[in-house]
Amino acid sequence: MKYHDRIAIQPGKRGGRPVISMTADEIIEDFPELEIADARACLAYAADRERHAVVLNAS
Repeated sequence: MKYHDRIAIQPGKRGGRPVISMTADEIIEDFPELEIADARACLAYAADRERHAVVLNAS
């Protein structure tokens, strides 16, 4: 999967942190072998990691 099509990083949005554009239901639609709880757990994990991420300014 090309994650660049799904994840956006914009300097003025969320402090330059990655943003996804899919809901848990949309993830399940693309990956029917998963359950909604799996998708929500992954999103919660990613959100938790983001809270601890350090964003460096390249300029």
